[in-house]
Amino acid sequence: MAARKYRRLALFLTACGLAGHAAYGWTLHFTFNNGTEGEKATEPNFGGATGTKYTTAQSYEGGMGLILHAQKGIPGFGYWGATLNFPVWLYKGDQIWWRVRTYWPAGQSYEADPQLKFMRLHTRSATESNYGYNDWYIKRPGSSTPFDYIYEGLHVHRAIGTAEDAIVPDRWETYEYHVRFDNVPEAAGGTALVRCWKDGKLMLEVTDLLTLKKPEGYSKFAYLFTYWNADPYVGCFPCQAGGGPFQLGELVRGSQYTSKLFKVTKLVTNGVWLEDPESDWQQKVKPFLVLKPGETLTGQSSGNRAVITEVLHTHPKADTHMYVDDIYMTTETPSCRDAHGNPITDDCRAGGRPQTPQGVNAVPAP
Repeated sequence: MAARKYRRLALFLTACGLAGHAAYGWTLHFTFNNGTEGEKATEPNFGGATGTKYTTAQSYEGGMGLILHAQKGIPGFGYWGATLNFPVWLYKGDQIWWRVRTYWPAGQSYEADPQLKFMRLHTRSATESNYGYNDWYIKRPGSSTPFDYIYEGLHVHRAIGTAEDAIVPDRWETYEYHVRFDNVPEAAGGTALVRCWKDGKLMLEVTDLLTLKKPEGYSKFAYLFTYWNADPYVGCFPCQAGGGPFQLGELVRGSQYTSKLFKVTKLVTNGVWLEDPESDWQQKVKPFLVLKPGETLTGQSSGNRAVITEVLHTHPKADTHMYVDDIYMTTETPSCRDAHGNPITDDCRAGGRPQTPQGVNAVPAP
């Protein structure tokens, strides 16, 4: 079974070696064409989250791709997206090209608050401390710039693309991400560089920002999505008129479905904002799961009681799904060039345009 599921994974190491400098060039190519319909997507160097499964419903090539599910009101860490583990780790001066094909069906939401984490290259210190991600974000529908780049180790945002580059539903689109890791920007004499393309069009080039917090840092994996970037720790629970007022900072208890205490952090009209002041972030989503309409809240300080009339969900606001296929990663400089002469992995025609997809349900670029 394992051999059958994995046989379409192409992994090429141009030299043998364990975790170390990417002088050992490598390429990962995931086509997903030999999975089992409905099973969780798992292949060497690729781990799908619980809601990431093989499907024949949409495919860029070969008849099979992946469907990614997100559930209403649940941020989805561990359920939404995938992890891609590098066969050889990347250090200062190393670079990676990463391409993914996506398909957003009409009516499926990518609205997050304030944006949806998309392509994420993690960095860390030599002692395994988190240095943050080189992140490509998807912004809310209707934004003047549809995407955003940030290196979390620096906290400087750069807009990606223009309104015409926004996600188009019901068609396959190709996104490519090139990052060269360095704590010194190319413009300052180092090598740090970022480029972002959509369908072969260069939307962003960054040469004046670092991509690695310190010179000893490195990268060993990437995330395709991770969770819906809305605050999963705090919820607004409107209460029936006359049920309050609660006091800021007081602890309130749900009397029917849970004995957990929640802290009042904000007062709103006929309601309060509550959070769990003690748990870690994975436990903090529990208010969305256990507090339900009809439950009575009792304030421990004020003694007031109120009945929950609605639970407002975090993003996504509805069950959502989309598709990905033909994921490609390499540390080897591609032979193809975009319209500006920059290396790009996609098969190109004149002007740096990607070739028309040949797969099932493929919708070619105009």
